[in-house]
Amino acid sequence: MPARANIPLLAAVSLITTWSASLADAPLAPDEVRERRLLREERPLWREALALPYDAALVLAWPLKRTLFWAEQIHLDDRIANLVHFHGKEEP
Repeated sequence: MPARANIPLLAAVSLITTWSASLADAPLAPDEVRERRLLREERPLWREALALPYDAALVLAWPLKRTLFWAEQIHLDDRIANLVHFHGKEEP
């Protein structure tokens, strides 16, 4: 493809990028940025009440999840199988 065929494509891409850049919001002043960081919205009470069962489920599920990960890490199923299989047998 000749280099001249790329010129209209490059012109179109540059026009689109400059147009989209002109639509972007202007940067905020440093004071405005600081105020937005410091401002923290609190959830309304009804949202807290709706989130309570979910939060409770997360708190209750955490120990179970950690226990299952631990059992998988130490291969607890193999250890129990070995204990049951070799329990009470005398070693030669």
